[in-house]
Amino acid sequence: MKKNIMGILKGELIGLKIEIPAQKLKGTIINETKHTLEILTEKKQRKKILKAQKLIIITKNQKILINGKIIEHEPENRIKKIK
Repeated sequence: MKKNIMGILKGELIGLKIEIPAQKLKGTIINETKHTLEILTEKKQRKKILKAQKLIIITKNQKILINGKIIEHEPENRIKKIK
């Protein structure tokens, strides 16, 4: 199970479903930078959130609750830095 979670976190996040419980926000990740995720909400609004300040639920076959600080890396370097 841990291997599956690590695979998801090291992989491409764009296109995955996401929930931000603190902001009651749900949507799909449409862009990613080192510090932010851009989300297209269910109401078709674009929202940018800071990764480090949020608990995030990512859904890909299962729901994964993570601290945003874990994925706060450049997308192309995240595969090397997440252990």
